[in-house]
Amino acid sequence: MELEDLFSSLSLNDGTDPLNHIEFQVLTEQLPTDIILEEYTDYYLLVAKQEEGTTLVATKISLNDNTASHSNIICANHDSLQAAQFIAKALNLNKPLWLFLCMKNYEDQLISELTNGLIWNLSR
Repeated sequence: MELEDLFSSLSLNDGTDPLNHIEFQVLTEQLPTDIILEEYTDYYLLVAKQEEGTTLVATKISLNDNTASHSNIICANHDSLQAAQFIAKALNLNKPLWLFLCMKNYEDQLISELTNGLIWNLSR
């Protein structure tokens, strides 16, 4: 499934247009990673997909007093949950973050490169 097809099929959107939308690609561990980040009134939505992505993670992360609480939809393992929490904390968002990630792995280097790409593109 293409990233845009996946994104349009998500049922989180209540029909309202996003307040902000960015779409870009970064290299993570030498693999192209397509990313869409949208801001809505009550939450952020992040979709990241690698062509060789084999492990799907879908979770909602809320930051409260520098701690992260989560609600899993799909979470393959502990590493992927830690990756989702790392991304949410690094972005320091003021609303819950819905994450849909399909990555080759969730090791520190890959997640660090993904997060750095997000931060760089958000600061532009």
